[in-house]
Parts: sequence; structure tokens; C-alpha cells
Amino acid sequence: DEGHIHFGENKVQEAEKKWSSLKKEKVNLKLHMLGKLQTNKVKKAVSIFDYIHSLDSKKLADILAKTQEKLNKSLKYFIQVNLGNEVQKSGISYGEVDAFYNYCTNEKKLNILGLMAIPPNDNKVADHFKSIAELNASLGLKDKNGRIRSLYEPVHGSAPDIEGKNVANPIATILSLSMALRYSLNLDKEADQLDTAVQKVLDDGLRTKDIISKGKKEVTTTDMGDAIISKLK
Repeated sequence: DEGHIHFGENKVQEAEKKWSSLKKEKVNLKLHMLGKLQTNKVKKAVSIFDYIHSLDSKKLADILAKTQEKLNKSLKYFIQVNLGNEVQKSGISYGEVDAFYNYCTNEKKLNILGLMAIPPNDNKVADHFKSIAELNASLGLKDKNGRIRSLYEPVHGSAPDIEGKNVANPIATILSLSMALRYSLNLDKEADQLDTAVQKVLDDGLRTKDIISKGKKEVTTTDMGDAIISKLK
């Protein structure tokens, strides 16, 4: 009712219960699948979702392509990239993205909009985001106006267990803004200033609870944000 038409869900079953009727009533609604998609849930996912943000294997690509054809529906996709080659995370390894992208677009005729990644939980967030942006650009993923298509997804989820505790790490969200400044708005100077501010705060030894280590000072979400702002002045 307020004009917002794009919404995200992590699970197919929950999305089906919540959105099936609504999407029939409001045909302009667009639903994004943000979580891992199991192959046995593909048919339901293709039926309810418009975007899939976690295309992470040839097997999944094969099944999605067949299901789209059967249901006469074309979704839009983001390839999930495993930037740190972490065994606990899904995704295509950095060095295999180009071949996988060509497989999806040329052989399976899937509409790939861009890339998605959840970076390793370390102190190199800026480097990880830069890598994914450069990879996106190398694939030539452009919008209808000829611009490199970009979507900057912070790593944070809803995290109900820490809600209201002021302990979440805001750095990834802040650096996703830096990427938008650099790669979408061509504001390199401003992006550099933001990156530098974050690095200075880390060099000063400030850490939120999730990345605290010996010899560093633990701070709250608010303190971390304020510290970064102070470095911009």
C-alpha cells in the first residue's frame, strides 16, 4: 500500500504461505529468494519467486532451467560466490565463476543479473567487496542503459538473538555503501574516504563483539559507527 513492491524471504515454505495469495491480488509484487535453495524445492520456488539470489551449482542451474520451461516462467538470478572458499558456505569458487556464468547464460539460458557473496568474517571486508565488484564488472553484466549492473548486499541478517543489544558489526553495511559510491555513482574520492575511515578505526584497535581479539578494544555498534564518522571529519 505504500508503494514498495520488492520483498525477500529465506525459505520457500514460509514464502509460499505468506505470499501466494498476496501475489495473486497484487500482480506487481516481486519476491526475492535470499536463502539457500534446495533442489527439491525448485518447483515451488520458481512458482512463487521472481528473483533467486543463491544460484550455487550446475545441478541447481539444470533443474531451474527445466522447471522454468515447464512452468513457462523466467526468473532473474544472482550467482552466489564463495569468496573465501569456505567449506561451510555454498557458492561457486572465485576462479570458476566465469565458466559457470557462461554455462548458465549460454547453455541454460538463465537470466543472470549479477553476483552475490557473503564474505569471510575477517578484517578484510573491503577487499572482499572490491573483489566481487571487479568480478561482476569483468563479466560485463550491464543494465538496459549500458551501465555495469550492481547490487550491494550487506552480510547482516535479522539476528533476533542480538536484537536491541547494540552489538552488531556495522562495517560490512558501511562498506557496501562505499561500493555503491565507487561502482555505481563513480564517486571514487568519497569511496576512498569511507574506506580509509573504516581502516583507521580498525588500526586504532576498535572491534565489535563478533571480531574481538586479544589486545583490541570491544565497542558497541553505535560506538563503531561514531568512530568511523569521526574519521571522516
